[in-house]
Amino acid sequence: MKQYPFFIRATIMLAFFSLLFAGLYFAKGFMVPLCLAAIFSILLFPVVRFLEEKVRMHRLAANFLVLLFIFLVLAGVVYMLSTQVISFIDEIPKLQGQVNVKLQLIQNYIHHQTGLTPYKQIEWIKSQLQDLISSSGAIIENMVTSTTTAVATIAIICFYIFFFLFYRTKFKNFILRVSPESSHEKIMHILIDSRAVIHSYISGVFIVVIIVALCVGTGLSFLGIPFAIFLGILAGFMNIVPYIGIFISALLGCILTFLSKDSTWYVLGTAIVFLITHLMESNFFTPSIVGKRVSVNPLVVFMALLIGGEVWGVMGMILFIPMVGILKVFCDNIPELNPYGYLLGTEGLEEHSISFRKIMRSRNKEDN
Repeated sequence: MKQYPFFIRATIMLAFFSLLFAGLYFAKGFMVPLCLAAIFSILLFPVVRFLEEKVRMHRLAANFLVLLFIFLVLAGVVYMLSTQVISFIDEIPKLQGQVNVKLQLIQNYIHHQTGLTPYKQIEWIKSQLQDLISSSGAIIENMVTSTTTAVATIAIICFYIFFFLFYRTKFKNFILRVSPESSHEKIMHILIDSRAVIHSYISGVFIVVIIVALCVGTGLSFLGIPFAIFLGILAGFMNIVPYIGIFISALLGCILTFLSKDSTWYVLGTAIVFLITHLMESNFFTPSIVGKRVSVNPLVVFMALLIGGEVWGVMGMILFIPMVGILKVFCDNIPELNPYGYLLGTEGLEEHSISFRKIMRSRNKEDN
């Protein structure tokens, strides 16, 4: 087989990835629900297989039962969060007295810095509220549209999950029919490894959620911040949405700290807790824990987060990590792509560190 020069192969590869990312970008509305449904289908496959093989349940009934299981899990998460929200709401009357005091302090600070009297500040707020009310129709329309789109997307994902699980044998047979018989064993190996990557990724994300919740909750409790447990749990779940989630939970934490504490140093401490947690999560926990579980090195995980955010936004940051893990599985099982699988993975890192130590030791001996 003719071997083309490296620059020709590099140009072809660059063009391929450019077209691939362009296609993914423009097909976002179709691809995001499809990929989410595929991941959940792979995650739920052992449950469906158990119901079919051990319980002797019909595939149709097993799929419906699995969808019901999803709704029950979501309801349990919502219930756990709602109990924390209710406990937070019960404390709101205690904060109402602090709100007026804090507003007075803010008004005095603005008056000292800008010269605006409290009366002019109130007039400015009223004018802004009037502008907000005048545009409230468009805001409400956007909220309704967004809510409708979200509900429709969830419904589409549920339909995808049902049909993926119901027709999974048909999909597998199709893949085997379009491939040479000599490669069937390798294809089944790829499918099994891809499923293992998805399961490992979900478990890694769950571990990171727990670590973030513990770090935020412990840090805020050490500072004596009220609602530390609530804010820790909120930060853990919101961390599933990279960058944006931790920012929203940090903003809420700073506001609650400002209302409940007299000194602004507590607000600064709260912000530092969230900042340190975010830096550790984004640069250490997620690349190391999640990357290790999908057998992808931390640098590739970090790049997947950035590229996924550019292509599919927040959902891309969530989905691109398991997609890179599956890509590595393909590269590892196709001889021509083995070097790229090696580049994506964690293999050889310890080997390089050992060789580096040997080089340094040999140099030290030569110097002596």
